[in-house]
Amino acid sequence: MIHRHILNVLLISMAFLSLSIPSFSQDRALLARADSLHQLGRDLFAEEKYEAAIDLFEEAAVIRKEQLGDYSADLANSINNIGVCYQNLGDYSKALNYHQQSLEIRERVLGKEHPDYAKSLDNVASCYSDLGDYAKALEYRLQALEIREKVLGKEHPDYASSLNNVAICYSDLGDYAKALEYRLQALEIREKVLGKEHPDYASSLSNVASHYSRLGDYAKALEYHQQALAIREKLYGKEHSSYATSLNNIGNCFGHLGDYAKALEYALQALEIREKVLGKEHPSYARSLNYVAVYYSRLGDYAKALEYGLQALEILEKVL
Repeated sequence: MIHRHILNVLLISMAFLSLSIPSFSQDRALLARADSLHQLGRDLFAEEKYEAAIDLFEEAAVIRKEQLGDYSADLANSINNIGVCYQNLGDYSKALNYHQQSLEIRERVLGKEHPDYAKSLDNVASCYSDLGDYAKALEYRLQALEIREKVLGKEHPDYASSLNNVAICYSDLGDYAKALEYRLQALEIREKVLGKEHPDYASSLSNVASHYSRLGDYAKALEYHQQALAIREKLYGKEHSSYATSLNNIGNCFGHLGDYAKALEYALQALEIREKVLGKEHPSYARSLNYVAVYYSRLGDYAKALEYGLQALEILEKVL
């Protein structure tokens, strides 16, 4: 009797397994399909095909919700990516809605001290900035900064990036002194962690310079822009868009300092590089033409100023 009972249990167990395995395999297949859809969505996003990417992310989200429930890290990722797509399409209200959903899921699944939760806070903040609510954006940026300080420490590149994000909010709110304070902290960290020959360090130098400009200290701004120029020349050479941007920034400083001849010299160099690197139908090339036009005007050469200004207008009408 005991043997018969054991045999019956084994048979029932085997029958249960035989019923369960196909269902389990099907579930795994569906989740694998969701992963594939998600990756294809990312590929389309990289190609700036945002509407097509949304379709795939949405399909992946439906599968993940059905298979994993309302709260999973994978579902949060799909919803987050939909939000990013809408943001790139300029639908900031819709993007905010998706980012808030992703934030809620990540808080529940990962907790408030997880890097992905901090990323969601940043995404929500970015949407508020796009919608013009800079105070709300700052609130979320400060939360993300606090988490990164706690989780990563103050000597981490992501913490420096968070400092920069906070600085942008203060700048948007018109508090340039506070913004500069955060930019300088980020610069110090990047110098220590990344070194003085890193692209992000050069970017931080430019950021600090921009805030000195906003505060009217163009001599100080010029000093930082020149440092950024030297690093970018070493990193990229003289035929790179970032090098051209630094030239433009330096020209702008000279312009504010009243040295229009020097400003024109740098603007013409930037124009030449942008023509070579970006072509004549790029918005940045048009902006360089505008700078050149302004400096010719300041120098009293109005015919030359008109010539460059009209070229810029023609390009912008075509590309924008």
